[in-house]
Amino acid sequence: MAVDTSARVVSPELYAASMELAMQQQIPGYASEQIQPGTTAGIPSVRRLFTFTEREASGQDHQARGFQVTLVKGSTPYIVSGSSPAEEFQRFSPTFERMVESFRFS
Repeated sequence: MAVDTSARVVSPELYAASMELAMQQQIPGYASEQIQPGTTAGIPSVRRLFTFTEREASGQDHQARGFQVTLVKGSTPYIVSGSSPAEEFQRFSPTFERMVESFRFS
């Protein structure tokens, strides 16, 4: 989970769009798979699924798959994210879902 304290935005859709552009420019092998509006912690959110090239500590590259859920409370964006090697993403999906579902504002 991350809080972007440098950004002030009004909607999760606009923030997710800015994240999409940044990732296309900065993440090697980035490819968007799905962008879906929804609700997280009782407020509107946007979930993005994507693949990218990840470099291991050994220096070898492999294909990874990740997700980001972007939500905005007030004018502060929050990002819940996770990734795994692409071939293991389905196995980790239930854990990722529990992680997103457990997110709450105190």
